[in-house]
Amino acid sequence: MIEGNLVNDIDDGHDPRAITHDFELGKVGLKIHGRALYQILVEKKKQLGQADFESWVKNKGENFAKTTFAARKSENPVLIVYTLK
Repeated sequence: MIEGNLVNDIDDGHDPRAITHDFELGKVGLKIHGRALYQILVEKKKQLGQADFESWVKNKGENFAKTTFAARKSENPVLIVYTLK
């Protein structure tokens, strides 16, 4: 059982529906295919609009965007780690 809020170590850009890996107390992970993760980034861009998206990518979402862009054509899973803070 996880008590408290989950915080994405990359950013807060992905809200997991199900946790698939339990590493240790307060640290869990979710794997998602690169192409699916890229679609999440595309949807975030639509949500935020161009200017806000660019600001988000330069700040809080930098690691998420970099990782997602690198995996955009891959069917290989990307592991996102969430920790309790």
